Amino acid sequence: MSTRSCYKTKQKDLILAYLAGKKNQYVSVDMIAECLKGKVGITTIYRYLDKLIKEGVVLKRTLSDSKNAYYQYLEPSENSLNQYNLLCVECGQILHLGCNYLDELSIYVQKELSFKIDNHKTIFNGYCENCIDEKQ
Repeated sequence: MSTRSCYKTKQKDLILAYLAGKKNQYVSVDMIAECLKGKVGITTIYRYLDKLIKEGVVLKRTLSDSKNAYYQYLEPSENSLNQYNLLCVECGQILHLGCNYLDELSIYVQKELSFKIDNHKTIFNGYCENCIDEKQ
């Protein structure tokens, strides 16, 4: 059976298309609801996101200092376990760091300090390009 839902509706298609279009970012339910206003209800968004999480199509993150959850669409071929993320502390944008440079750090920490980093939950705090430009 495919990881994609067999039962499709226009609303589910809209939610999945929105998520796929933002695949390199994390989005909140509020962001999805705002974009799909008048087309999809918030309850439908929550229900479908829960289903997509269980199917492994969407990754859910909750930041330690926030009540909000953020969601990211995963391509079927992506290895979601080797993800590092960047969080803009100014605007809250979360970006996926799509490189393997930090794998060396993870290996070092595990070998030298006997500590395994959970790359799936690693978030670096800083400022995105837009917020840096606004400060200058």
